[in-house]
Amino acid sequence: MPVSLQASDFWAFSLRVYPANKASLLQLQDEAGANVNVLLLAMWLNQQQLALTSGQWLVLLNQSKDAAQRVERLRAFRRQLTDKTSSAYQMALAAELDAEKQHQAALIAALAESEWETLVGDNLPAYVQAQKIILSKVHAELLSTLEYCE
Repeated sequence: MPVSLQASDFWAFSLRVYPANKASLLQLQDEAGANVNVLLLAMWLNQQQLALTSGQWLVLLNQSKDAAQRVERLRAFRRQLTDKTSSAYQMALAAELDAEKQHQAALIAALAESEWETLVGDNLPAYVQAQKIILSKVHAELLSTLEYCE
């Protein structure tokens, strides 16, 4: 794996592509159990012309699971807050966003610390297979329409 993969580059990519894909990514997260950061990583690696096998995705996900679980806990807490204009909600949202960034850094660190073979392929189906995510026809169509905005 090239050492040139940087968490800051991945974060910048995510900030560029997330707005155009927000509805699809959140639907895949909430209905199919996909992880938005990992979907974005798969898209970014596709753009970098690096592909991982399902087995490599499993290792990567295992190495970054603590950071992913922190995001999930903060998201669950934020979703319990009903007043989206309150300072508590805004602080919870900011903490969740910071945890998302830390999760992305953990994903990149896991990539950098491992030996990976690169393949020609698409990372999105490999991630879905590794996580055993069952996609409905609607979810499969959402996955195929994600935009890279580059």
